[in-house]
Order: sequence, then C-alpha cells, then structure tokens
Amino acid sequence: DNKYLNYNTETIYSRIVKINAKENSIHNLYGGEEKQGFFTSTLGKQELTKNGNILFTSSHEGKIFKVSPNDEILWVLTNYTEDKSLKTVVIEASVIERDYLKFNINK
Repeated sequence: DNKYLNYNTETIYSRIVKINAKENSIHNLYGGEEKQGFFTSTLGKQELTKNGNILFTSSHEGKIFKVSPNDEILWVLTNYTEDKSLKTVVIEASVIERDYLKFNINK
C-alpha cells in the first residue's frame, strides 16, 4: 500500500497492511513512517510467517527484509551486482521450512 505516496514531496513510504473484510478494517503491519525507510512502487511482495514475522521485498531497492511483530528489523539482504556498483531488482522472497530441502550429506 502506498497510502502515503505524494509525488509533490520528498517523503514517500510504503506500508504492509492486513485487511479484514469481515470487520471492514485495515491494520498496519509495517511501514508508512520515515524511520522505517521502506518504499516500493511496484513488485513488492510480503509473507507473514508462522511466528508472526514478516518477510518482504522492496523490489527496486534490491532488498529483502525480515521484521518482527514489534517492528524490529531482524535482517536485511541487499542484492548487489558482483562489483557492488548497482543494486539489482528482487522480485520475490519466500520462507522455506528447514525440512523442505532434504540433502543427504555424509560426513
């Protein structure tokens, strides 16, 4: 959601919202404030994890974030070109359960 998008100012922020159609309500999960510094005009995706964290992409910034329910940034991955001169677009990120990939590693 880019509710705070105003091209007439320098201040633009995205936010991740949870919509409850039954109760006709919107709950802000993350973003929408300058201190959070999150903006994606298109392509941003998010995933609410089992423990309440949010994994999301800020596509054109080339970033993947993981944020706790109390807005603490747990980690950020920035996708750079090999020489770190450019940030590259990140379309999507997903949480994969530990048991999803089964490797047979014999030591």
